[in-house]
Amino acid sequence: MKYKCTVCGYIYDEEGIDPITGEKNVPWSELPEEWVCPKCSAPKSEFKSLDEEEPFAAEEDIDDLDDYTEDTDLDNF
Repeated sequence: MKYKCTVCGYIYDEEGIDPITGEKNVPWSELPEEWVCPKCSAPKSEFKSLDEEEPFAAEEDIDDLDDYTEDTDLDNF
């Protein structure tokens, strides 16, 4: 699983090498609470699982586009 720093965008990959310790395949849950982002020093609490991110557009937003045509007045869409 991957985790993204919400401060600087650094991606921590559990299947990679921890740049601080040099250890391979360290699960997020096994990192100590005092672990910080190697790029910006943000605390572990500032990271978010990439699996939890919202999709770019919700399904209902995409469904709304079904009514769009080239002749649609975008000011009233």
